[in-house]
Amino acid sequence: MRAFVGLLLNMGLVRKPTIDSYFCEKYFSQQTPGFKIMSLDRFKLLLLFFHVSDFEKESPRTSASYDPLYKFRDVLTIVNENCQKSYRLDQEISIDESIIGFKGRHVLIQYIKIKKHHQWGPKMYVLAEAKTGYSYRMMFHCKQSTKSPKGQPYDVCMQLLKTENRNKNHHLGVDNYYTSVALCEQLLQQLEEDTGLSVGAAWIAGQDRSMWRTLRPSAGQAQQ
Repeated sequence: MRAFVGLLLNMGLVRKPTIDSYFCEKYFSQQTPGFKIMSLDRFKLLLLFFHVSDFEKESPRTSASYDPLYKFRDVLTIVNENCQKSYRLDQEISIDESIIGFKGRHVLIQYIKIKKHHQWGPKMYVLAEAKTGYSYRMMFHCKQSTKSPKGQPYDVCMQLLKTENRNKNHHLGVDNYYTSVALCEQLLQQLEEDTGLSVGAAWIAGQDRSMWRTLRPSAGQAQQ
C-alpha cells in the first residue's frame, strides 16, 4: 500500500493524459521512473477498492450531520498537520482560492466561469506563503457549511488564520473577494490586543485605500 500511495503522489508531479501511459514500456523515452514496482492491472485493482474512511460510520445525505468531506477528511487533516510541521512561513502570507479540475459527480463540484485554468471542480481555499507559494493550510468549500452574518470570505480567513500563527509579525495579502470592513476591523482589533499578531498588517490588492482611512484613527484620536 505504501508503494501504491507513492505512485499516486508521483502522478501529481508527473502529468500524463491517462493512467495507462504511466505504465507504458514500449518506448524508453516514455517510461516513467518508479512505476515498474507493480503492474497496471494490480494498480487499477487497488485503485478500485482504495478507501480511507469507514462507510459504516458515514452519515446519510439526508441527515443534518452529513459531512461532504467525510471520505477524505482524515487525509486532509494529516496533510495540513504535516505541512505545518515541515515548514516555517515567511513574513508575507496570502489567502486565495483555487479550482481543482474534476468533472465527475460529487457534491463539492462547482462551475465558475471566470476561472481560466479550471472551471469545473471542487473549490479549495489555501493559506500559502506569498513568495514560494507553499501551501500551509487548506480547506474545501462546502455549500452545507454554516455561515456567519459577516459572510463566507470572513469565515474562511478566520478559519485559516489559526492562533498558532500569532505573534510572528506576518503580513496578510488578500484580493477584493475577501476584503470587507468586518475583516479589517477584526485584524485591527487583534493587532491592538496582541503585539506582533500574524495579521498585524494587510494589503488589499485592487481595493480602494479609503477603507483603511475610515478604519484607521486620525492623529487627534491617536493622541487622545
